[in-house]
Amino acid sequence: MNKHKQKSVTWITVRGLFLLIVIFVVIISSAVIKNKRPAIAEVLSSEAIMATIPVRHEYCDLIPMPGPFKPEHLDIIRPTSETCTPYLLYEMLLKPPRMYGGPTYRSCTEVFTYEHRIVGYDVVYKINNTVGKVRINYNPGDAMPVDNTGRLIILPGLSNGK
Repeated sequence: MNKHKQKSVTWITVRGLFLLIVIFVVIISSAVIKNKRPAIAEVLSSEAIMATIPVRHEYCDLIPMPGPFKPEHLDIIRPTSETCTPYLLYEMLLKPPRMYGGPTYRSCTEVFTYEHRIVGYDVVYKINNTVGKVRINYNPGDAMPVDNTGRLIILPGLSNGK
């Protein structure tokens, strides 16, 4: 009878250990499955947000300032240059301006043009069975990253190009 008692104790111990291992595996696997979150969110739609934005342009010209009038600057010097100075001055002003090493004046004009640009995207996404909507400044493509708590990871600082 001593042999029979010893076999039953060993058999119970082996059965008990096996049962404990099975219970442990079931608990761990259910915890892993329950806490497992998707690594990405599926993007259902992405709609571009357009805006009209003013763009500033500056156009500048360098204008030579006329220097002191001298008869030597004229191509034709007439003997009566002293008596006809107003006429010679008028003739000089009709010619295209020449640079005599004098000062120049910078004349700038500011012009605004309006361009249509993409300023963001309205994105409809799906995580598990939950549908959500977010506005971001870049096109996410087909999927967006999700953190461990199941929230979207919105990547800062991405621009859309233009």
